Amino acid sequence: MDHKSQFLLGYYNPGTRATYRQAITALATATGADPLTLSGEQIAEWIESQLKTLSPATVKLRWAALSQFYAWALTQGLIEQSPLATLKRPTGSRRGTGRALTQDDAALLWTAARENSKKATRDVALLEVALRCGLRRAELAALRWEWIKSDYDPPFLGVIGKGNKERRVTLHSATLAALAEWRAIGGNGSGLVFGLSPMGIYSMIKRRAADAGIELTPHDLRRTFVTRALDAGVPVEKVQAAAGHSKIETTMRYDRARRDLVGADFIEWNL
Repeated sequence: MDHKSQFLLGYYNPGTRATYRQAITALATATGADPLTLSGEQIAEWIESQLKTLSPATVKLRWAALSQFYAWALTQGLIEQSPLATLKRPTGSRRGTGRALTQDDAALLWTAARENSKKATRDVALLEVALRCGLRRAELAALRWEWIKSDYDPPFLGVIGKGNKERRVTLHSATLAALAEWRAIGGNGSGLVFGLSPMGIYSMIKRRAADAGIELTPHDLRRTFVTRALDAGVPVEKVQAAAGHSKIETTMRYDRARRDLVGADFIEWNL
């Protein structure tokens, strides 16, 4: 069995396997060489040629596949260093709307929400879940207390997303603390965690953003979750699963605005 096939045995999602196989095969075909023998300079030239004919999202997806392949090769002792180690991940020139929050943006948003009131406690908890778990507004509105499994290791929350598909998202300790504080003062008084409609959540986030003096759309919180996870090196298929994307290409379209992500992490990733 060749190295590519051995690597792909570790992936059970057919779509992920097909995407990763295509990327490795495309590199081997274009260079006429075993990808494990290529230098960073050779791969950089190939990436540059890909950007001339393919969309930035597709090229970034192929980069993510190769990143995982070379990381696997390192663990198998097949290479001494990833040829991608000295290269910058491609960004492309086409950008969609929206942005990922910076560390300072997130700090301002949380500060604006932390006034001394019951509503503020709710808002902080909601912002924590939105930023660190990447839930859609409809998912935040539907979230129930019984779906939050704080006594598991690691703790997680269950989500029923688009198409009635279920997924799990690991909970950060700060998110757990915010949820516990909200529940301790009565929570929403029902099975729903926040008791807000999707439009109510939209209005709350816009209001808190205005209080903080920053411009954002509520969906930027979800965009931040995906972008920061990818930036931290979380495998794209894990980010896809946590975000509830049916296609891996959708996840990669969120990977933008790396120039905004300077400074210490404000989110710790454990997907």
